[in-house]
Amino acid sequence: HGGEGQMIAPRGQTRAAISGLPVTALRLEPETAEGLTALGLATIGDAARVPRGSLARRFGLAALKRLDQALGAEPEPVAPARARPTFAARLTLPEPIGLVDDLMAGLDRLLERLCQALEREQQGARALRLTMRRVDGADASRPIATRIANRSDIGIVRTTMFGRVSRRSWPTCSAGTPRRMIISAERKRNCIIRMKV
Repeated sequence: HGGEGQMIAPRGQTRAAISGLPVTALRLEPETAEGLTALGLATIGDAARVPRGSLARRFGLAALKRLDQALGAEPEPVAPARARPTFAARLTLPEPIGLVDDLMAGLDRLLERLCQALEREQQGARALRLTMRRVDGADASRPIATRIANRSDIGIVRTTMFGRVSRRSWPTCSAGTPRRMIISAERKRNCIIRMKV
């Protein structure tokens, strides 16, 4: 039932390991758990000693199913947590570019795609990462964060996240100019925000 004393029961010892837990650990409806407790069946071990037919008649098949699942007699499929969606856009350039105006034009295209993806999922991004793959094969990356999540106005996103761009502020170096640009919403906690329409 949680806490510091968590343990894994040895094979064949499940009943003994969980018999002292309260019936609420079976994840029963509150009324069912209260009914069991009122009859003096406060623990899983108490409930497991009651004849199965009597338990099913009095508290329904759901209570019996939960008891069997806890004891390992009935499988309980566990659905894995859905992976959080990834929001990213990539642009492969036909030629390496080094002019800030060309970089900004590519960035505008990427932001438009990213904003559309965020809009479809009703999400907003508070942190982005711009990554550029240079002609020498190395990646140069720059994180960008904002205070307010945004997804709809490309101009605002661009100005907020990349305002006052100068050639020195771009993640490039003399080793190579960008050949591919990738912009992605950071997957850290609180960086992708659900936004109402």
